[in-house]
Amino acid sequence: MTIASLINVSKLGVLSSQSALQVVSHNIANVNTEGFSRQTAVLGTNATNAQRYGLSGTNVAGDGVMVNAVTRQVDALVENRILLGEQELGRLTTRDRFLMMVEDEFNDLDGDGFSQRMASFFEAADSLADNPLNPVAREEFVARSETLGNFANRMHSSLSELALPVDGEITVAIQDINTRLRSLQQVNDAIVRQGTAGSDPALDLMDKRQTMIRELSELMDVQVLDQPNSAGITLLSGSGRMLMDQGFSAQFERGSISNVT
Repeated sequence: MTIASLINVSKLGVLSSQSALQVVSHNIANVNTEGFSRQTAVLGTNATNAQRYGLSGTNVAGDGVMVNAVTRQVDALVENRILLGEQELGRLTTRDRFLMMVEDEFNDLDGDGFSQRMASFFEAADSLADNPLNPVAREEFVARSETLGNFANRMHSSLSELALPVDGEITVAIQDINTRLRSLQQVNDAIVRQGTAGSDPALDLMDKRQTMIRELSELMDVQVLDQPNSAGITLLSGSGRMLMDQGFSAQFERGSISNVT
């Protein structure tokens, strides 16, 4: 091995260590960045001479070290569990908010709500059934029937008024989902393009894509499928309908879903 070769091995070692330190610095700088995944520099032997002599996988001349790749440290199982948890949290949060609004209309917690009036109505009905000729029981039954009917009418009006803003929220949520799907498609396409160009993988964009998927999962059930020959993904709904793929994003409308390329 010549002096020049020895110097070249040393140079590669310094450059590889510098690249690894840059990865470490990137990790430290983003330690508090939401959605950031720790990155690792994968070091390997420089196989220049092995390739030159057709000895694949053999470093016959000791050509030093190089950074083969920089990878994200992501546990697919944990990510899937987080995604399922986000979906369940979004579902339960929405249900809790709207059920509390309905509960306020029933007003049962204050002891002066629908169930109490219903119980009072049946109590008067039982009393009248025991003595149907008693005018007091008949008057009491009529009064409690009117009270129950009036309360039920007020509840119907109030619940109908609640339906209007809820319906508006559905329209806003659909628009939000459509916007998120378009943005997710653009990020996914950028990741695929960078991988196809043969440059370093877009690791930070992958983190951004994962964060966007988590945020989308709070609005609807989603499934993520990795594309085998690229860094891209395919996004499906909980029922298996295509939501997003390379060059494609689905767009929802009230009562339907349309495909947009």
